[in-house]
Amino acid sequence: MPTFTRNYTIQFPAVEDPEGGWGPGMALEECMLYTSWPSALTGYPTILDCAPQASADPSQALMEAYNYLAMLHHVEKKPATETPELIGGRYLVYKATDGGKPKPFLEARSVYDKRTGETIWAGGVIQALTPGAPRRPPKQPELPEPDSIEAPPAPEGQKVIRKPVIYSAEGSFPGHNGKLLLGTYDERGFQPTSEVRISEIGGEWVERDFHCVTGWSVGRIKWRLTRLGEILSERGLRGEWLIAVSSGGYTASIPLKPGILDDAYIATGLNGGPLPLEHGGPIRLVIPVLYGWKSVKWLAGLFVSDLYLDGYWEARGYHWRGLVALSERFKDRSMN
Repeated sequence: MPTFTRNYTIQFPAVEDPEGGWGPGMALEECMLYTSWPSALTGYPTILDCAPQASADPSQALMEAYNYLAMLHHVEKKPATETPELIGGRYLVYKATDGGKPKPFLEARSVYDKRTGETIWAGGVIQALTPGAPRRPPKQPELPEPDSIEAPPAPEGQKVIRKPVIYSAEGSFPGHNGKLLLGTYDERGFQPTSEVRISEIGGEWVERDFHCVTGWSVGRIKWRLTRLGEILSERGLRGEWLIAVSSGGYTASIPLKPGILDDAYIATGLNGGPLPLEHGGPIRLVIPVLYGWKSVKWLAGLFVSDLYLDGYWEARGYHWRGLVALSERFKDRSMN
């Protein structure tokens, strides 16, 4: 069994060796094990976040992450692996699960950068709480200040298509009660302070581009938009991060930086009419400078915080910030 430091950093990840028992891993340098409230909403409260050896084989890094979580939570199923998925023409994402469908108990991933020839991230999520683990990452992200946050007309790794691809991480289109909760998040959890009826949110018709992290873009989509920053400031809500929550439990963390807030919106209409259910209606976020997973659909809650917390995709290795201009698709622990 590995040794944990006080902040739950695993200095020597455990992997199964051929002679039985567990020993130091060869692919992973350091892992952080923690729980995250937003991820608990979608059923994966325990998160493993690892910095692999840059030269490590991504398949080995994947299996070390899977085996560690399986050992820790007594999962005896052999992993089911999938063919690596190419994201943005540059990254290969490897995935292993316990085979459960549609929602596995244990899911592990690793990310390989084809351009640099390095494995940049590995980790996993599991539907079990780990006693004693902190409720947020022990390391907060340190993000460089970009020269510009504006997405270029043709971002790297993107293909322009005619219509947005319909997708739901929840697996369905969740219902909505017609209200948006606003408030704060701290160590006590979510603290709602006000609510607004969606019918009271106006907006103007504006054209904005949309960029999905998987590699497609749609230009000049006509949205009915209200500035996110105005809604937050009117209610005195300030913080370093915004935790956006959907009515189905999906979450994403968004940095509340002036440049990003200048082009961040709440949408209630699309192409001249109400926002359709399949596109996140009746209300969603639209943040053109960030990849699309940050533009939370079926929006039900906005909570400001000074703490960074992983959302649904961030817990699976996607970037803390997700800036299109810098191609921030995945966490790169070799940079920290």
